[in-house]
Amino acid sequence: MHSSERVVDCTCADREIALTLQSGCVVRTEAVLVAAGRRSNTECLNLDGAGLAPGERGDLKVDEHYRTAVPHIYAAGDVIGFPGLASTGMQQARRAMSIAFGGASAPPTRDILPSAVYTIPEVAMAGDTEEAAHAAGVDYVVGRARYADNPRGCIIGEKEGAHRVDRDGCRLQCNCLR
Repeated sequence: MHSSERVVDCTCADREIALTLQSGCVVRTEAVLVAAGRRSNTECLNLDGAGLAPGERGDLKVDEHYRTAVPHIYAAGDVIGFPGLASTGMQQARRAMSIAFGGASAPPTRDILPSAVYTIPEVAMAGDTEEAAHAAGVDYVVGRARYADNPRGCIIGEKEGAHRVDRDGCRLQCNCLR
């Protein structure tokens, strides 16, 4: 998988696609997935009237408490951009409302919320990456399991894929590739 790298040339011959990447790497494959990103659906919200300006993709910038540039206006979910998952948006909104109404113990911040790509294979994660934990000097353990040994894998009859869990003393990071 090559992410954050531009394709400078693409040629197709017979059943093979050859992509030349900006780094000079040539990738030969049968299929290519191009993910151009998403836009937040904020055009009809009259953001100017509220004193807010959307970002390049229509998203609103927020702080760790989901406050926008206008301190009494909070935003969560798809309008703030990545990851744009319903379950994540609900947790973001819980945190925002807890802060807005003076809640003593606010729900967790977005750095531990899940993100997923609903493709085949599915890819999902939550928490820091192994690289980030290593760079921060965190002592962690990595665990791996086959998807076929997972209850969901058994229920849907899926034999391929893996789960991986990295754990330090108090936080958990999970990856799933199915």
